Amino acid sequence: PGQTPDSGPPQKALAFIERSNIEAIFHLRGLGPDLHEPVVIAQLKSIHKKYFGHRGALVVSGNGLDPSPAIEHLFTPMNLQAPSPESYHTFVQAVLRDLANRLHVQVKLSSADVSKLLAALHGLTFFEVQKIITQAVIEDGVLGREDLAAVLQAKRQIIERSGVLEYFPHEQSPKGLLLIGVQGCGKSLCAKAVAAEWNLPLIRLDPSNLYNRYVGETEKNLRRAIKLAEQMAPVVLWIDEIEKSLSQEDADGGPAQRIFGTFLAWLQDKKESVFVIATANDISKLPPELMRKGRFDEIFFVDLPKEEARKRILEIHLEKRKRDPAKFEIPRLVEQTRGFSGAEIEQAVVSALYTAFSREEDLTTESLIEEIELTKPLSVTMAERIDSLRDWAKDRAVWAD
Repeated sequence: PGQTPDSGPPQKALAFIERSNIEAIFHLRGLGPDLHEPVVIAQLKSIHKKYFGHRGALVVSGNGLDPSPAIEHLFTPMNLQAPSPESYHTFVQAVLRDLANRLHVQVKLSSADVSKLLAALHGLTFFEVQKIITQAVIEDGVLGREDLAAVLQAKRQIIERSGVLEYFPHEQSPKGLLLIGVQGCGKSLCAKAVAAEWNLPLIRLDPSNLYNRYVGETEKNLRRAIKLAEQMAPVVLWIDEIEKSLSQEDADGGPAQRIFGTFLAWLQDKKESVFVIATANDISKLPPELMRKGRFDEIFFVDLPKEEARKRILEIHLEKRKRDPAKFEIPRLVEQTRGFSGAEIEQAVVSALYTAFSREEDLTTESLIEEIELTKPLSVTMAERIDSLRDWAKDRAVWAD
């Protein structure tokens, strides 16, 4: 008891436990990936038989443990909740006291900054917190407001290690929004703007990353993503092109139907401060249950940009490329881009810049118009679908002008 033998591979550690005749509690960490290996399964069955009814136990710890169905009944699962803000506060103070024994430490945080720090730490392990606080203090001897960025960066790494979620840095919450509209008209930008305005982290869930060929793994990936988002709350969870994962075309009880049920149940009952922003381009593929009042706080329709919006989009993308909008005939360009999405306007500016560069010319109104005329916007190539989308949105959604 109290010893840690050099166990090496899991089979070696389990063999040591099998041979042992001492009454002890054995703790194995990092065994998760091996809980489906035939040799490991056989060893665990043998250990269970040996210790069942005797003074001894085997504790397996780790993140996302998923034992094989063959040995699942041998385990008593315990899920440890994330520490409370008070626990984080106490632990940070202990880390700072320990550091103060070795070097001069200054804490330059207001009470509001401390609250932000504790909220940012939510979801991190104590080991990760100790590492972050230590690095921040050792760097300049100060724990200050600027160190909040390091905490959010640590969250980014944890989230992206999941392989399912993508983190968008930006530092509480209603239910959520469903943004429906034409491709390239700023639905994704709306999600980023909400997170920035609320000073909350933005986490992006790409539905295509959920799918796995093994039965049950797709739903497990969704539950894992949801749990991780809840641990990081308060956050904005952006589900991009939600129709890709909840398509009505999968009507045979396949993965899409199963994750749809899981998602709806969570959306209805969620208690954590996870604000969901879902975007969709094709309303015909969304199940009607998702559109029911109460699923989201509001459904917005994002249409092609009107005249004033196109003017501002042109100015933004010219300024972004170090061009003065005052040197261009903006009213002409606004008229020429009628029916263009924001993304198509940006691409026209970029393409015109490439063309001007290849001709060794400067960008002009005429070169922009030339590129615009070569572009066939979605309002032309997909006119029927866009008209159908507008008809649907007339009485069912708020128009985001």
